Amino acid sequence: MQRSFKGDTPAIIEWFISHISGCVASVAARLGIADRKEVFNQLEVKIADYCPEANFQEEFYKRRIKLGKNPETEGDYDGEA
Repeated sequence: MQRSFKGDTPAIIEWFISHISGCVASVAARLGIADRKEVFNQLEVKIADYCPEANFQEEFYKRRIKLGKNPETEGDYDGEA
C-alpha cells in the first residue's frame, strides 16, 4: 500500500541538505568556530543532545509512515540520494 501525496508533495533530500548547509556558516559564526570540520563536529554533539534517541526513533517511525514507507527498513531514498 502506498500513501497518496495529493497536495502533500514530499521535499527531496537535496532541499534538506541545502537548508542545513545554509545554516552552517551562521552556527559557526555564533560559536566562533572558523574550521568547517570542527563546526560539523560541534553540530553533531549539539544536535544529539537536543534530540534524544527515543524522540528520534518516534519521529523517524511517524515520518516513514507518512512517506508511505516501512518504518522497519532503512534506505530507499527513491533516487533522492
